[in-house]
Amino acid sequence: MDREQRNFKMDNTKALLIFLVVFGHFLELFKGDISAFLSLLIYSFHMPAFAFCSGYFAKWNPRHLIQRILYPYVCFQVLYLLFGKFFLGDPFSHPFTRPYWLMWYLMSLFFWYLLLPVIDRYQHFRLWFITGAVALALLIGFVPWAGYRFSFSRTVVLFPFFLTGYLCRNVWESSLQALKKRGSMAGSLLCLVMLGCILLLWSNRLSIKPEWLYHSTSYALGGYSIRIRGLLLLNAGIWTSWLLFYLPGRRIPIVSALGRHTMAVYLLHGFFLKLAKANGLLSGSQAVNLTASFLLSLLLCLLLGNPMTERLFHFLFSAEWQKH
Repeated sequence: MDREQRNFKMDNTKALLIFLVVFGHFLELFKGDISAFLSLLIYSFHMPAFAFCSGYFAKWNPRHLIQRILYPYVCFQVLYLLFGKFFLGDPFSHPFTRPYWLMWYLMSLFFWYLLLPVIDRYQHFRLWFITGAVALALLIGFVPWAGYRFSFSRTVVLFPFFLTGYLCRNVWESSLQALKKRGSMAGSLLCLVMLGCILLLWSNRLSIKPEWLYHSTSYALGGYSIRIRGLLLLNAGIWTSWLLFYLPGRRIPIVSALGRHTMAVYLLHGFFLKLAKANGLLSGSQAVNLTASFLLSLLLCLLLGNPMTERLFHFLFSAEWQKH
């Protein structure tokens, strides 16, 4: 399939995931049993699934790497640091080696893209690559210094999802078609497995620490084990498979368009979230906060995830000064 052609299934998947990114960040602004579980559920799969989507669309292009990944990282890293300093009173710290909050994903993308030439050259070892990436994702937890600096821990832990999306972009579509031809049994089985994941997460919700789902600390520092990380990665894989199986592959007005402009939502929504937190925006009951979070997330996605916003802030998203 020509990667320049629109893939509406991936657009729709990205649209849902970027909404969950924004909604998940809002859920962190207030306390409550329901919001805490929803936050755990969202964080258990949304960024691994996003890494898969990023891998699906990835291709080695040094110019693209600098202009569309490194350049916006530097721009928004500076903007968020200045915003935090002058509007929120945050001190400057590790201006470029430690990504500011949500900027970690661009740094991880940068390192993943750097590996593409090696992966392309030895694509016939794809199974070994994926197996090795999973092993590293599990073993990196034993390295005490693997943490937030250079987004090192997250880069290694989520690399299997990016790599699978990149190496299997042609395979998974044919696999999904084959499963759907078998009738509803495969879909029903996938739903049962996913339901089991939700029930397992619910039954352990009080013992699961949210930071385990960030994949940003070692086992010793985070107080968990390789078995827990393995289960979390398996859960994320099941959710990613479910999304790709069930989300429609046709164009959906607004939704598919949002899926084309997720970068703008991802990079800009943090300013609104920080202001909302600083001003205690969500201070009502849990029901009111949940409703407000949902509606505000929809509003931000619609406001930021459209061609007009991307054209307006294109000079920050890319070093390609003219929008084509």
